[in-house]
Amino acid sequence: MIAGKSWPQRVLAGATLAVFILFIISLAAPRGAWGLQESKPDTKPGEAAPKEAGAEVSFSKDVLTLFKEQKCTVCHRGENPSGLDLMDEVAYKSLVNAKTNDKESLMVKPGDPEASYLYVKLIGPGRDGTIMPPKGKMEDAEINKVRLWIQQGAKNN
Repeated sequence: MIAGKSWPQRVLAGATLAVFILFIISLAAPRGAWGLQESKPDTKPGEAAPKEAGAEVSFSKDVLTLFKEQKCTVCHRGENPSGLDLMDEVAYKSLVNAKTNDKESLMVKPGDPEASYLYVKLIGPGRDGTIMPPKGKMEDAEINKVRLWIQQGAKNN
């Protein structure tokens, strides 16, 4: 097959054939062969990794605390809560399975961050207008905390 070619051509042809053979073998090998493991990230591109694999996010300790740290309760409180009251005693009821002002979606749909108006507002401008908080986007790790809480069923814990 490679007889009659110069030595560089024979080396190149042999190397190409070897790479091709390794490629075919890798396709036929079961996953995990050769000590390689397929990674399955828990996050989406651009998002920070969860604080611990399997760690449960607490509504009162993680999510409400985040809302206070981000000053969300400056606007979302009391008599004129701008469509959402995030004060301790009413925040959970105002969020989980609560209809938005347009009555077409839920503030938080347990188990489904993408269908939750709150999560959509945190990740950025898009189909639902301006980002929250208006001073600028939260850190990816903070948004991921809210996403995980919703994904884990939006428990009142």
